[in-house]
Amino acid sequence: MLNLVGVVLAFVVVILLIRRKWNFGVSLLIGSVIVGLFSLQEIQPFDIVKAFVEACIYSFDKGEVDTTTLELVFIMVLINILAVAMQETGTMTKLINSLRGVFARGAILAVIPA
Repeated sequence: MLNLVGVVLAFVVVILLIRRKWNFGVSLLIGSVIVGLFSLQEIQPFDIVKAFVEACIYSFDKGEVDTTTLELVFIMVLINILAVAMQETGTMTKLINSLRGVFARGAILAVIPA
């Protein structure tokens, strides 16, 4: 029952913070902390830290380092660097204009991932 109170309170806090023009990510982070605090009676703090470490780097069950998450973070950083470089050089605009020429209908262009 206390978990449900935490979820409702987190929703209210997130909505209020967003309405007060707080950063969306910070609002969600605060909401998740509220849910976490209300869930501590069922989950021990050590289990939270263990799950975080397992998700990021090390698998306690297998006893080995798992770099999948770090690889995904590295790929996301590289994609961001590529996007910024394409915007600064004007390549992004050229790409969009050429795609508009190939796909004249706007609905098809909207389906292509950004």
